[in-house]
Amino acid sequence: MRLADVGSGLLRVFRNRATEREAGLALRASERRHRSRVELGDALRALNTPSEIMETVAERLGPHLGVDRANYYYLADGDRFAVTDEWRTEASPGMLGSHLVADFGKSTVALPAVHVGSCAGQI
Repeated sequence: MRLADVGSGLLRVFRNRATEREAGLALRASERRHRSRVELGDALRALNTPSEIMETVAERLGPHLGVDRANYYYLADGDRFAVTDEWRTEASPGMLGSHLVADFGKSTVALPAVHVGSCAGQI
């Protein structure tokens, strides 16, 4: 049967609003990430020393990620690591200084190392 044979009819169109909402949320999240990268780049542009760069990145990245602490550390030797720069909320205890890896577990040293000096100009 063709629609023309019926004479009149009703056409209903259903749209999935959940998909539109998800797309809108994804777009806003993407815009926030982009804005955060631009602001970080602007903040780093005038800095000269690795310490200044690490401090600024931690200050910006911690709140952006919604974490209580963001810090830089390096492996001092096989069983110790040293936290050199950090940002933290008032509720989070500080970690500056040297620590035993065993006190924090193997996942602490499994995190990838980042050499800030080599990537600062690319941010």
